[in-house]
Amino acid sequence: TLVRLDPSLQLPPSDLERQAKVALIDFKRSEADRFLANGQLDEALIAIESGYKSELEVYTGENIPGSIIGINDGQEIITEASNITKSITAIVYPIILEDRLEILVIPPKRDDEAEKEKAVFPDELGKPFVVTIRNVSASDINTVVTDFAINLRDPSSDDYLRQSQQLYDWIMRPIHERLQEEEIETIVFVMD
Repeated sequence: TLVRLDPSLQLPPSDLERQAKVALIDFKRSEADRFLANGQLDEALIAIESGYKSELEVYTGENIPGSIIGINDGQEIITEASNITKSITAIVYPIILEDRLEILVIPPKRDDEAEKEKAVFPDELGKPFVVTIRNVSASDINTVVTDFAINLRDPSSDDYLRQSQQLYDWIMRPIHERLQEEEIETIVFVMD
């Protein structure tokens, strides 16, 4: 027996497409979580970027053209940008997950043997890496970010300093030494 649906209860195709994209965002986040946990950085980046693209499409209501890039392409782009600007640049992805924060860092490729000889971690120079911050939940991070944004709007107060220090401790302090080792001068943040 076929069931006939009341047409007034059916969502228009655009609403169905939007719901599908919202579901895709959640799926991509859980996929990125799994890839990060397994050390599969390229797959994690592709899942993250796919999720960001879907979020942007939901927000704008438009399909966004273009392809999703992986770590190698990202490194090529950031290496070229570093060469053009004469400023060694890295991409930093703070990725907020339910039970932790993952910091994915993509430095430019480094093939200079002289640089590697003076490096503390010569085998790691120019390689993407991830740092995991445990004992912090998505709820904790979102509370600090919200308080920071609110306090930042009050020019007569420095209440934002506590939250800015916490954000620094979560995002920058764990990668600071490696960024110095890489001689990073410019950071491009891709915020979650």
